[in-house]
Amino acid sequence: MRHMHKLYLFDEYEHLSEEFILHALQFLPENRRIRAMRYRRTIDRWNCVITYLMLQYGLREYFGITPFEIAFGKYGKPYLSQFPDVHFNISHCDTGCAVVVADCSVGVDIQDIRPFSWKVAKRVCCERELIELEDSADRDKLFTMMWTMKECYGKVAGTGILNKMKGFDTTKLPDPTDKECLLKLHGRGIFITRMYFSKIKYNEKGNEVTLIKILQ
Repeated sequence: MRHMHKLYLFDEYEHLSEEFILHALQFLPENRRIRAMRYRRTIDRWNCVITYLMLQYGLREYFGITPFEIAFGKYGKPYLSQFPDVHFNISHCDTGCAVVVADCSVGVDIQDIRPFSWKVAKRVCCERELIELEDSADRDKLFTMMWTMKECYGKVAGTGILNKMKGFDTTKLPDPTDKECLLKLHGRGIFITRMYFSKIKYNEKGNEVTLIKILQ
């Protein structure tokens, strides 16, 4: 059975203003407006509004859902109590927002790249991941990727972000060339890109990819 999911990303803060956010508040339910205005930092307030607008759009565009009410599970995972077969997840950081809607359990996470800490890594990484970090030339970026995948996994499972993080080994993600993975609609983009291009470079912000092909 094939599942549907749609991911939305936003990082164009240069096009926003406090005036726009205040105007957009009128399209949010009262509890979301109150939550947004409680944030002290401007970026947190903006992200609270933006992610909800993105969620509204995704649920209306792909499932025809409007309006809706958000409820929360035991470990804080949000869900739609009136639409149990429709799933979504939200994440944001100082440099971007991410929202995903789907017809199956789903999780999404977006993180700013921060200075690496062995103390934190040893709390959440398994032995194989620690070995990869030891050998990495860019531990900041690698650990951020590992943390992001672990958060996504915790959100999909709905068991909490810090629950058994060591048990999810990011080095053992499925090989897209395995027989059972061939018909899946996801999980092979980077693999295919690496087959056809000599180098892949990401910008510091994480929203731009440069593909380099060396002709011999």
